[in-house]
Amino acid sequence: YTICENEDSVLLKLPCYKNVSLTALRKSALRTLSACQHLKAMSHKIFNVLYKALISPDTELQECAYDCMKKYKYLNNVNPEVIRTTVRNFIINISEVRLLSPKDHLLIQRLKNLARLFASLFNDKLCELMLQHLNRSTDICCQFLRRHREKEYEFRVKSQQPEQSEMIKSNLMNVENQIPLYLNLGADIIYLFCEISAAD
Repeated sequence: YTICENEDSVLLKLPCYKNVSLTALRKSALRTLSACQHLKAMSHKIFNVLYKALISPDTELQECAYDCMKKYKYLNNVNPEVIRTTVRNFIINISEVRLLSPKDHLLIQRLKNLARLFASLFNDKLCELMLQHLNRSTDICCQFLRRHREKEYEFRVKSQQPEQSEMIKSNLMNVENQIPLYLNLGADIIYLFCEISAAD
């Protein structure tokens, strides 16, 4: 349990952890603990360790914990309030953000993992908020596409002027890079809706 429950800053003070990958060790520990779930006296503690990894900021740990949690035989006995509290905290975080951006991909990924395992515990409030963010992300994509077309036209018109042409080309590439990021964010939100709807 120690390596999964303690923070990096605590573990790295110990000589035995200084030159090793903590993520790799934690993944091994999660799989080992998951294999011990048949010990009912330990099942609650094992779940808590897996759950902490499931909502951690480390995507590798998230994926490993999700794979372990899928095989967790006592999943139906989990206290639903634990999950609801996490979802409520996510709702608060999301409601405080006017527009989700690609950097919020990790937040959506956490919600997706929770929805796959506990979709019935998600409520309409979260779906309403995510729909608002999906609409805003779609608007942002449309704005980027409009700017992209304007820059393309400007580039064609001024392609005979090398100095201006290079500057416009650079701006065009910046716009091009933003479009797929917001499209991916929109796809993640739609996927989240599908996970929740599939449980109805």
